[in-house]
Amino acid sequence: MKNNKTILVVCPDVPFPDNYGGALDMWKRIVYLKSMGFSIHLVSLYRDEMRLKEFESSVHIDMVDVHVAIKYRPHLSLKMFFYPVAMAIRSLGVPDLHRLKKKLFSQYEYALIENTKTMLAFSDMQKYLNTVFNKVYLRMQNCEWEYYEHMAGAEPHLLKKLFFTNESLKFKTFEKNLSHNDLVDGLLFISERDMKFYGPSSKKNAVLPVFLAPTEKKINFATRQNLLLFIGNLELADNVSAVEKLYDYVKDWLIENPKARLIIAGKNKSDLNPFSNFDLDNVEVIFNIPHAEKEKLIECAKVFCSFSMNPAGVKLKTLEGAAAGLPILANNNACDGSGLENVVMNIDTQERSAIYNQLDMMMNDISIFKNMSASVSLAYRHLMNDAALAHSEIFP
Repeated sequence: MKNNKTILVVCPDVPFPDNYGGALDMWKRIVYLKSMGFSIHLVSLYRDEMRLKEFESSVHIDMVDVHVAIKYRPHLSLKMFFYPVAMAIRSLGVPDLHRLKKKLFSQYEYALIENTKTMLAFSDMQKYLNTVFNKVYLRMQNCEWEYYEHMAGAEPHLLKKLFFTNESLKFKTFEKNLSHNDLVDGLLFISERDMKFYGPSSKKNAVLPVFLAPTEKKINFATRQNLLLFIGNLELADNVSAVEKLYDYVKDWLIENPKARLIIAGKNKSDLNPFSNFDLDNVEVIFNIPHAEKEKLIECAKVFCSFSMNPAGVKLKTLEGAAAGLPILANNNACDGSGLENVVMNIDTQERSAIYNQLDMMMNDISIFKNMSASVSLAYRHLMNDAALAHSEIFP
């Protein structure tokens, strides 16, 4: 069976809830492709049962026409000698392939493979299912080998550092070959910077920007509090370091403004609080917030904080803040390549006193906040127009 308006999307995780950057990117693209009139057949390779249950029990699952969730488990495999572990553990077994054969079509107009990590799984599907695709695209969320290289540099533990280094080397070999072999018809990059990073290719590659919302969200100014908000995956050493950098940067301002608050929220399934030394009363850390609570925090915030220690890829936190119409406090890694460089408060290019002054004015004068919000929203609209055009050209 073939449907010219059906896309098979293969994700390295359940794409909703969209409470970290990769999921946000994947989910918003699914929502937009659905709004374009496509039927979505989704294969999610997941580990977290609670995450899957939250997706399946939410109204958002109605966006997906067919969903096959496959749980992957860390296991020893010969593939680990040749491929990154992140790819090898997502390869598929025969029982999983049987399930897919019963659920999926034999032909699709498009396959959209989200992230290099899913490439072995997709290869298994092609070999076993003999599915025919008009076009097969791989969406590069990051340059994975650059990402893991910086993860290795940020990791203090020797064994983890060696692991990340090994992943980086294997991803580099695999991703460099993608530009010339016949595994996919094209690579879709998250930014111009990433596409240039890979250099010349025999394929017709393209930039497919993040599309966070088909329309600009209406901003409710009445709900705003003097709140600075950071949201991210707090299990990653890179993000923990980024939050520590943020805290050190705004600590003096928070001491001078005890009625203002900094809230740090995000994923952390471990029993350890990496921020237990944060000693200010107006700093709060919240782990594993559900989607609805995250949305409430965004509705209350006046500043969205987006810090990163890793230059790879586009930081979705920055775009998420812009989608909400929030002024953004960021370091250079978090805004470089985002298209929002001219409207963020960049701590690496502006004086601390100037940024502190902007924070003071926003907290004390709602008109200042509205003006800064309008500047961010305008820049965001331009980005979304470009993203819509790119989606229409790649998936006509």
